Amino acid sequence: MSSSSEIAKGQKPPFANLYEVKHVAENACKACILCFKPTNTVLITGDKKDWFYVCDVHLKDKNFAKLVYCNGLGKDTEAEWRKLCGTVESLQRELRKLEKKERDKLAKEKSWLTVIPSWGAKKDESLKDEGKVKDKENGEENGSTPESEKASRSKEVVASELHDGEQKLAAFERENIKYHLEQVFYRGRLLQDFKRKKQAEIEQKLAAGTLFPTLDGLSSLKN
Repeated sequence: MSSSSEIAKGQKPPFANLYEVKHVAENACKACILCFKPTNTVLITGDKKDWFYVCDVHLKDKNFAKLVYCNGLGKDTEAEWRKLCGTVESLQRELRKLEKKERDKLAKEKSWLTVIPSWGAKKDESLKDEGKVKDKENGEENGSTPESEKASRSKEVVASELHDGEQKLAAFERENIKYHLEQVFYRGRLLQDFKRKKQAEIEQKLAAGTLFPTLDGLSSLKN
C-alpha cells in the first residue's frame, strides 16, 4: 500500500492547513523549499507541528498560498480588518483635507499681499497688525482661540489618531494574517510528515531489535 493512500483513510490531518509567518535571525537563514534561495521567513502551523522556510515573494503567489485573516482559534477576522482599514483610510482623507486647506489659506494670503499697491502696503500692513492685536486682545478677553490655532490643533489631533490607527492595524495584521497552502502543497506537507514519522518508527524498532520477525525454535531444526 502506498504512503499517499495510507494518508487518505479519512483520518484527521496531523495539523491544519493554516500557517503563520515568523522570521528568524539573518544568520539562521535556510533554503526556501521552492527556489532554494536563503531566506529567514518561516511558515509554521499554530501547533508548531509543521514548519518550513519560504521566500516572502512566494507568499504573494496565489498558486502557492492564499492570505486569510483569522485569530489563533481559526475564527475569521477579515471583517474586523476591513473596519480598521476603513478607519485608517478615513483619517488619511481627513488629514489630507486639513493640509490642503492650510496650504490654500497660506497661498491666498500670499497672493493677496503681492497685489497691494506699494504706496499703500505699509499703511495696510499697519492696519492689519493693529487688527491682529485687537483680535488677540478680544480673544484673551473672551477666552477664545484664534481660528488658525484651532485648525493647527485639529490637524495635530487627526495626525495623532491616524498614527494610533496605523499602529493598531499593524499589530492586528501581525496577529491575524495567516496562510492557506494550495492543496497540492498541503498534501506534500502531509506526505512529508507521514514519511518522517514512518522513518522514526523504523529507527525505533531497529534500536529495540523488533523490526524483523524472529524464528522461535530455530536451533531445534535439523539438517
